[in-house]
Amino acid sequence: MPSGGGPRNTIPISDPIDGRNNVALEPRPFDQLPDEIRNALERRKKKENDRPLMDLIESKYVMSMILYLDRMSPVLKSDLYHDIARGSGMLNKIDELRELGILEIYCTARTNTNVIVITGKGRMVARRIRDLIESIGAG
Repeated sequence: MPSGGGPRNTIPISDPIDGRNNVALEPRPFDQLPDEIRNALERRKKKENDRPLMDLIESKYVMSMILYLDRMSPVLKSDLYHDIARGSGMLNKIDELRELGILEIYCTARTNTNVIVITGKGRMVARRIRDLIESIGAG
């Protein structure tokens, strides 16, 4: 007997729960979901799309990449992978820095090569990173 003394709801083992035979092939439309689930999904989507800037700055190799581009720009994307890091997350970091206006990516016409160039904003950020490093080292 279940606690609370009321009737017990069970999940049917052999029959579909809500009339759908295959949930993956027959998903419910977003507007049919309960409000609390829609709100939770929207909050989750915002978190994924609105990654805090500090997360990017603190992530591995980002500051090194900015300083490298300031010193060596323009560079081939392959040079950046060779000289900084080859990790699978590098492409996302490059794209995020491009979206922030720190760098620009140009595709060459004759070859399948991407050239990365630091922007004016990127040079300003690099200068501030160097100032920060000097301040910490001078203390």
